Amino acid sequence: MSSVVWFWIIVAGATAFALGNIKYPLAREAEKKRAMTSMAVSLLQPELEANLELVKRTKRLLSEDPPQVALQSFNTAAWETVSSSELLLGLDSEKLSRLMRAYHLVKQANHLHGWMEENTLGISSVVKGEARGKNKEALVKGLSENLDKLEPLLLTSIQDVQGEGE
Repeated sequence: MSSVVWFWIIVAGATAFALGNIKYPLAREAEKKRAMTSMAVSLLQPELEANLELVKRTKRLLSEDPPQVALQSFNTAAWETVSSSELLLGLDSEKLSRLMRAYHLVKQANHLHGWMEENTLGISSVVKGEARGKNKEALVKGLSENLDKLEPLLLTSIQDVQGEGE
């Protein structure tokens, strides 16, 4: 074979080598992100579903006369684990934004839930008078409004993570 043919074989080989050096790390990174997303989804889905059930139960209890509060607060352990790691890197930014909003509302609901428990079961439950009644009404209203926003967001987030897991 002539030197021109060998030259073109070398050029083609060098091009394939350079392309491989560029594409391999990108493909490996994409695979890593998909695996991390799958792991995050497997952690978050049961927690999201449990929180949705708790939203429904708490809304039922709040609608009773007098309004009651569930003793169980919302779960955030999986979210804390996933959000403090790199497990969410492969998640679509829109889905991640919805998850972040949902867990922000979960934390607010837990805060309001704590105040409701204190008002119902704690020291302030023995306080009599108009102030206690108004305080409880405000807490019930705030928690109800929070749960009304949280429920559809949890439903959408569950659908999002189910879509990611497939």
